[in-house]
Amino acid sequence: MCWERLADARKHLEAAAVAFAAERDTLAGLRCEYALLLLGFSESAQLELVPAFLALAERLEQHAAPGEAFQARLQAALLLDTQGNASKAEAILAALEPALESVPPLVRARWCYARGAVAGSRSDFPAAEALLAQAQRQFVRMRAAVDQGKCWFQRAWVALQHEQVNIARDRYHQAEQIFNRLDLPLRRAFCNRGMGLLYTRIGAYDEALQRQLAALSAFTALARTVDTGICQLNLGNIYLYAGWWDLAQAHYTRALELFDRAGSVGWRIKAQRNRALAYTRQGQHAKAEPLLHEVIDHARHDHDRGLMAEALTSLAELLAERGVYEAAITRFEQARRLYLAIDAPLGQADSAMGQAWLMLEHGQRAEAEALFGFAAPLVEHHPYNHWRVQHGLARCAELRGDPATALVHYRTASTIVAGLRGRLAHEAASSTLFEQAAHLHADSLRCAASAGVLADLLEFGELQRALVLQGALTSHPLESPATHRAELDLLQAQIAALQDSGPPADDSQAQALDDALARYAERLLYARASARPASQPDTVLPRLSFNLGQLRSQLNAAYQSDWSALVYMRSDDMLLLVAISPDQLVLERIADDPALQYMIERAALPKFQIYTYRDLPYLRGNSSQRWAIPSALAELLIPAHVRARLHPQHHLLIVPLGQLHALPWAALRLDNQWLAERAIIQLVPALTVWQGPAAQPDPGSVQALLIGCRKFGNRAPALPAVAAELAMVSALWPGTYRRLEDEQATRAALLEISASGELARYRVVHVATHAQLVPMRGVTAHLKLWDQDLWLAEVASLRLGGALVVLSACDGAGTHALPGDEVLSLSWALLAAGAAGVLASLWPVNDQAAREFMELFYTALCNHGDAGRALAEAQRQMIAGTPGAAAAEPWLWGSFVLIGTRP
Repeated sequence: MCWERLADARKHLEAAAVAFAAERDTLAGLRCEYALLLLGFSESAQLELVPAFLALAERLEQHAAPGEAFQARLQAALLLDTQGNASKAEAILAALEPALESVPPLVRARWCYARGAVAGSRSDFPAAEALLAQAQRQFVRMRAAVDQGKCWFQRAWVALQHEQVNIARDRYHQAEQIFNRLDLPLRRAFCNRGMGLLYTRIGAYDEALQRQLAALSAFTALARTVDTGICQLNLGNIYLYAGWWDLAQAHYTRALELFDRAGSVGWRIKAQRNRALAYTRQGQHAKAEPLLHEVIDHARHDHDRGLMAEALTSLAELLAERGVYEAAITRFEQARRLYLAIDAPLGQADSAMGQAWLMLEHGQRAEAEALFGFAAPLVEHHPYNHWRVQHGLARCAELRGDPATALVHYRTASTIVAGLRGRLAHEAASSTLFEQAAHLHADSLRCAASAGVLADLLEFGELQRALVLQGALTSHPLESPATHRAELDLLQAQIAALQDSGPPADDSQAQALDDALARYAERLLYARASARPASQPDTVLPRLSFNLGQLRSQLNAAYQSDWSALVYMRSDDMLLLVAISPDQLVLERIADDPALQYMIERAALPKFQIYTYRDLPYLRGNSSQRWAIPSALAELLIPAHVRARLHPQHHLLIVPLGQLHALPWAALRLDNQWLAERAIIQLVPALTVWQGPAAQPDPGSVQALLIGCRKFGNRAPALPAVAAELAMVSALWPGTYRRLEDEQATRAALLEISASGELARYRVVHVATHAQLVPMRGVTAHLKLWDQDLWLAEVASLRLGGALVVLSACDGAGTHALPGDEVLSLSWALLAAGAAGVLASLWPVNDQAAREFMELFYTALCNHGDAGRALAEAQRQMIAGTPGAAAAEPWLWGSFVLIGTRP
């Protein structure tokens, strides 16, 4: 049992109990019963074991075994503390104190340890540290290794409450070393959970997920209900910090169910406190307020100052959002006094920061700045709080007319947020975290623009752009280990079945789809987090960085100084455009008003594209100007000084934002010409991606991979023209090629080619099939292969080696843009997989026009190897075709876009 081989222990103990009963050895039988209760504690820690321990203690005393009765009561106290009933545990330990001198030294040391653990649970951290250190010294003298490890573990938790992050980490490692050396799986699970909590506090969310999931798996296997619930609570906290409210609430609900099942009142109250905080952040005050009052009542009854301070801080936040200023200020101050009394620095900083923001909103700049200054050193190791304090200091500096200092604070805050987002290798999670910092981002852009510091403006924009893609291009491929693959496949099948059943018949069917999508998103995040190599929690993840001078040098070398770059950002109600050329940096401000939004919708949304690119307003007499929307957008989105530089061989790089990702830029209209005729256009996810270490194909490689599917069973209509298209490409391609056609083009075959490394050898990968991206459900985007669909996450996990990928598929360039400029798109997934560029269409194009375009494109590409130039030449030839011919319409050639990370 000490070795935590619980099943074997039970077998031997039950056999011993039978033998002692046969011998009528009552005391030995009671000792065996005590061991079985201890075993039950290790197996499940259920609250109903407490009366059993106390009843056994009475019987042991009746049989003249007071020392063993003492130990039974001690275990009852520890179990109560584990269940979150610290006050009852403390009462039992106090009652045992007079008998301390009559028990062995090891038992006395364990009593001291239990007092320390309970003191920590009651937020009396100085007493907890002193008692635990005293117990540890005794365990060292007695060479009680397991007990030493338990002390290291508890002292790590106490250090974490004092914000002594490095000390806490070292103590957790000390405990982990002991438990690993002794091969104790249950204790390892406790260490994983504790380290997961530490990693959450310091913003290492990927490490936190790995640790909490390992602990959850172990506790679930052991049926330890409360410990499983604590893991669910901790997972909910990760999502709370990330702003993924629905998932946070789902985990809190699971935790509550487990705590209710176990009868753990203390932990149930903690879960209610966190649910209230999540509801407050969501603006659901009516749900949050009664939960907070329940927590306050419990804290008052239990004399728990730490819990009371946390509840008062949450209540103050709620009152502040309701506009009840004086009451909110009072609650913040009450909370800070309580945090000061229990020596909880992070709590002090949290309440001070909340009060400071409230004062700042009410014009009390000097008072707010003093509070932010007080909080700043206390949150240095806690990025979730640190960036908010830095944001507050930046706003204060701006208000007192010091933009230089403000920009320093904005840079610090923005860098912290980018680091936190970089820990979440999932577009939705990165985006929800960005939404919490959206005001910071808008403020930093506005400040830099107002100060005219355009280098800072570009840097702030790049800090928060396409971070999941950037992570994939540095050292963290978006892979999902095989251990998660079966579960992800099952969820994909469920989602596909729900989508294929047509429009939801009722709310329950729609909710079922939403629930399945949420589970899939969460499991995908788990899978990607578990695929990352373990690192120290304070390690800064490698990411791409923006350097304007380096960017200009790279572009000058690639395009002989004949280039321009347009970078779009948004701050409040303004669209900010920075135009970069070899010798200029110019800021343009565009009013992001309803008129602009109307035109972008008509130009970018699928339901309006025929209306715009067949010029139906003019043809129907609703507009006096031909191509009114493409012309007006070009006038607004492309500055005059950039238009003056354009000519057919000029390279125009565009870094879009939001719906601008779905805009067919080539089909904007300038001075009676299309933009495709005036420049060579390439979309770029981010400037940092362009200048980063993206994969490069072997310069000597002339291999191509041609993939095509004509039939899909009942999953999609047939594509009879695919065979002719592949034949055309293979006839034009000057090098060697491999064709995977129809039954050879399976999901398993493509994944195998990727895993073997073969996929990384190709210079061009041409894919002719169906593609699908459902608006607002970008995570379900997929390529249809002969037997199955290859989903977005699997596309991103492919191992390309810098190839140009040509997606001859409808919706191949379709996008679902999320906050923080995270984009769900098959094109972006291929870039994450290592493609240097992706040529695809924004909407379906008929077979004849698509084949004509592909033939023109490959003819040009094989002549000179420049994909951007080949795209422009193919579009220009279609424009210059027979006047009035269908192929000359922007509806056909305008849908093709090139997005890339390299020239």
